[in-house]
Amino acid sequence: LAEAAGADDVRLEALTAWLRALGHAKDLPGELIDVVGRQALALVERRDVRGRRVHGAVLVAAGEAYLERDQYDLAGERLDHASGVLEALGDGAASDLAEAYNDLAMLHMVEKRYPESHAAFGRARALIERTSGPHHPNLGFLANNEGRAFDKQGDRDAARALFAQAYALWEPYYGPDHPNTIQALTHLARVEVDLKEDASARVHAERSLESRTRISGADDPSLVHPLLLLVRLDLRAGDHARARERVDRARAIQERSVGADSPKMLEVLNLTVQVALAEERPRDALAPAERALAVARTDLL
Repeated sequence: LAEAAGADDVRLEALTAWLRALGHAKDLPGELIDVVGRQALALVERRDVRGRRVHGAVLVAAGEAYLERDQYDLAGERLDHASGVLEALGDGAASDLAEAYNDLAMLHMVEKRYPESHAAFGRARALIERTSGPHHPNLGFLANNEGRAFDKQGDRDAARALFAQAYALWEPYYGPDHPNTIQALTHLARVEVDLKEDASARVHAERSLESRTRISGADDPSLVHPLLLLVRLDLRAGDHARARERVDRARAIQERSVGADSPKMLEVLNLTVQVALAEERPRDALAPAERALAVARTDLL
C-alpha cells in the first residue's frame, strides 16, 4: 500500500518490520532476508538517508534476522555496520544503538566469546542508564540476556544476580503475569535450584507455575519447566508423594505436546525414574528408564 501511494517513509518502516519478522518466521525461506534487506537499503539510498537513524534501524533488523537464523557471519557484518552508523548519531539514536550492542552481545554469546559478550552488554547498559535512567525496562532485557551468558559459562551466582535484577525491573512494570516477568522468574528459580537455594527456588518456581496456569490453563506445555523444578525440590525435601504427583502431571502434559518419543521427553523421564527409585519402586523405574534410553539413542542418530 505504501509503495502504491508513494509513501517511501512508511514503506521503509514496513520493510524494516518485515526483516525483524523474517528472523522468527522459520517456515519462510531465509533468502527472503536478503531480498527484503536489499529493497530496504535501496530505499535508504533513494531517500538519501544513508547514515541516519532509519539506516541503522534497517541494519539492526537485518542483523537480528540473520542471528535468529544462525547465520552468524552475516549477522555480525550487519550489526557492526549498524553500530558504526548509530554511534555517529549520538544520544538521539541511543535506543537503537543499545539494541545493536545487545544483539552483538548475544552473537558473541552463541559463539562462546564471553569477554566480548559482557563488554557489549556493558556498553548497552551504560547507554540506557545514561539516557533513560536506572529503572528502564530495557535494562531488564540486558540483565536477562547477560544472565544467560553467565549461566552458559557456569557462573550461577552471577546469573542469579542478573535474573533477579531482570525480575525486579519487569514485575512492577509489566505485572506478574507478563511473559517477560515469568521468563525471568523461571530462570531465577532454575539457577537457585542448581545453587541449592531451595526455599527461594520453591517460592519462585511456584509463582511461575501459578502465573503460567492463570495465563494458559492447567494443561499448557509451558507448565512443564516449573513443574520439573518443583519435582527436583520435592525430591531433595523428601516429599516423594508430591514429587510423584508433579512428575506424572508434567509427563502427561509433555507427551501430549511433543509425543512420547521426542527428545524433549528425556528430562521428565529421568525424573520419573528418580522419583520411583526414591520411593523404593525399582520395577516402576524400569519402563521409564528404558524409554529414556531409547529417546537418548534416537537423539544421537
